[in-house]
Amino acid sequence: MNFSWSNNTKKDSSILVETLISNDIPLNNNTTHKESLTLKEILISNGIPFDNDKIKIPDHIKKIKLDIGIAIEAVHTEYWLNHNPDDLVVFGFEPLPLCVEKTIEYFQQPNSKWTHDSPDNIVDLKWLNNNFYIVPVAIGNDNGKLNDFYVTCSKNVGCSSLYKPSNALENQGIVLDEIIQVPVFNLSEFLKLLPFDKFEYIEYIKVDVQGNDLNVIKSGGDYIREKVVFITMEPEVGQYIGANNNTIPNMINYMNSIRFDIVKHHNTVDPTFLNRKFKSIADSIYIKQFT
Repeated sequence: MNFSWSNNTKKDSSILVETLISNDIPLNNNTTHKESLTLKEILISNGIPFDNDKIKIPDHIKKIKLDIGIAIEAVHTEYWLNHNPDDLVVFGFEPLPLCVEKTIEYFQQPNSKWTHDSPDNIVDLKWLNNNFYIVPVAIGNDNGKLNDFYVTCSKNVGCSSLYKPSNALENQGIVLDEIIQVPVFNLSEFLKLLPFDKFEYIEYIKVDVQGNDLNVIKSGGDYIREKVVFITMEPEVGQYIGANNNTIPNMINYMNSIRFDIVKHHNTVDPTFLNRKFKSIADSIYIKQFT
């Protein structure tokens, strides 16, 4: 597969970086976020196009996936786009400014490769703000509010969370570095902005948000039952203070209540659920998740 790189594409990506850093979203500790901003206003300020009240998605795009908790480099998004580079759009959610900035830098580098598992994976510069949009907010129970976010940069930035690290996590050398404020929205606030008149369903939602995974899915409301095929969540046990409900039994109970069944999928590691409504098309949908 050949990828082309142009000066215009690099310029557009640079504009995105400047937009993310200069707008009202807290991409560093000195930036002030206006709590009165709607999610739509945040999306627009970060380069996501709209057609009236719905996100504008080009006609050639036929598939949608959500990567909730991209951390640094959005490796799941990278895998998905390598598999479907032409007709897939991914919306990646990440509230931590450092992760947003590093991911943008990574996706800006021509011929950059992620080599942990698949050295053939390549990042196409054109993806950023075309096939891949970053949404710099947290998803959870609160809607349109600023919440504390516990940052663990020094050891593993991917362990940062809306929940405070417990002693169990600290015993692994992952300690709290700082607390910042991030905007939090219900998942339903985002889903209601998608043009479901053009898309029957979202193929896949991968959630990895350190103790808050089940709350993320619950915050999606009826959209989850009606519009999502596959969901993968990462369970947490004892690693975050107050995240006691984010267990596999609780996940199974809730997902069963909205007509999802847990499945053993060869391309995922964490608990993965299939919507009974879309069981007939499950084999046609590519998903991949790893730790």
